[in-house]
Amino acid sequence: MSRSWDRDVVAGFFAPLEADLILKIPLSPTNVEDTLIWPHVSNGVYTVKSGYRFFVQEKAGSWPSLQAQADTPSVWRRIWGLLVPNKVKNFLWRACKEALPVKTNLVRRKVLTEDICCHCNLKAEDGVHVLWDCANLSAIWEADTLWLFCRSKKFTNFYELVGFVLENGRNLELFAFLAWTIWSRCNQLRTSNKPYLLSQVFPSAKQLLQDFTQAQLAISNLLPRPQRQPPKWEPPLSPLLKINFDGAVFKDKGEAGIGVVVRDSHGMVIASLAENIKLSSSSDEVEALAAVRAV
Repeated sequence: MSRSWDRDVVAGFFAPLEADLILKIPLSPTNVEDTLIWPHVSNGVYTVKSGYRFFVQEKAGSWPSLQAQADTPSVWRRIWGLLVPNKVKNFLWRACKEALPVKTNLVRRKVLTEDICCHCNLKAEDGVHVLWDCANLSAIWEADTLWLFCRSKKFTNFYELVGFVLENGRNLELFAFLAWTIWSRCNQLRTSNKPYLLSQVFPSAKQLLQDFTQAQLAISNLLPRPQRQPPKWEPPLSPLLKINFDGAVFKDKGEAGIGVVVRDSHGMVIASLAENIKLSSSSDEVEALAAVRAV
């Protein structure tokens, strides 16, 4: 972008004095070309899909804040590093990505015509509602003091909820199992006539977490632990000689020491050396001097 073109553009919007002041603002200490980026994707390249998603999220008021986007990598690392089955990790990741087949997503894809939750009949069934905010779930989340903030804290999406759980040091493994069990219960109620009481969700999730943790512990105990063998000196093949050398630094005395031992193929010492030298600038230099004396 040329400087004269900049002046013409700026002058078209500002008074001459203001234009001169604006053009004197240093933009960069190096001569670099301007680059257009799209801030709502990681690689900065705009796509129709990302633009559509941005406007849909903006209209719904659930687009993550800049700070939340900046914290995303650490959140994903914490999710994929949880001590839970891979299917639970994948479920938690999909819920944070708003990728679960909840009614709001199904309506947006023209699969359903209404998105009202069929359990409470009060609000739209999105990810955070079906797993956390539904009034029908209060008995589950209020069963433990860890989750009593559900009474006062409100979240616009499930990603914000997971971020809050992480920031406040709550048990994310238990939270993941609870959310996964709630989702499994919803699917079972939709696809079968078998009853699944809400009172069974919390003890079932705790038992699943306990069983998985114990199984992982048992597997780790069964795996053979690598045994570290202490280093063992071996003599060289005849007629070769083996030379071992080392250096030591004594900063309190302002000096260093070097030692050399020469052995034959039977391990017998045929020559040795030990002497004090002037303290060098670094331990690496002492090692180098020891190598020179060994040669």
